[in-house]
Amino acid sequence: MVTSSEKLILHNRPASTTTIYTNRNTALTLACFQGRAEVVSLLLDRKANVEHRAKTGLTPLMEAASGGYAEVGRVLLDKGADVNAPPVPSSRDTALTIAADKGHYKFCELLINRGAHIDVRNKKGNTPLWLAANGGHFDVVQLLVHASADVDAADNRKITPLMAAFRKAAEANKNASILLKELDLEKVTLTLETPSERLM
Repeated sequence: MVTSSEKLILHNRPASTTTIYTNRNTALTLACFQGRAEVVSLLLDRKANVEHRAKTGLTPLMEAASGGYAEVGRVLLDKGADVNAPPVPSSRDTALTIAADKGHYKFCELLINRGAHIDVRNKKGNTPLWLAANGGHFDVVQLLVHASADVDAADNRKITPLMAAFRKAAEANKNASILLKELDLEKVTLTLETPSERLM
């Protein structure tokens, strides 16, 4: 919630105030990081740069994705944020890979509904589905599979989402079961066989 003091300051300072930053963090960046949707809306109304990159390389939308602040994400997208903005230079992560990796279902759902590229890869070759499976985020895995994510998309080490899910325990087993339904039995058998078994 925006306090009276914040409203007073924002409405009585020049628009340039929204672009003043330290360590390349603007007021908008910090508001997104903190999940403050009303402040974000006010700053954008004051012409804050919706695509400003912090020192980390994250856009405001990516900052919101990291915290799982779906309402902030909705405000940003409504105000013109690019759902498929170029990835973070160092990690090649996007808003969707960030949200999927942390298991933020509502944020992932928002991004997908707004047209986010479903099979985008980060620097390690991880897709959103791979990251969700690896993290044991059952609901996000289900969401991505239903959105037609590529269930066979292996990372740079040739580890598939199915293999990533099986490396985890308990909750991730549910992820694996979702993926198994999307894979034909022949592919699953080949994935799980040992090299010696394949030669028999």
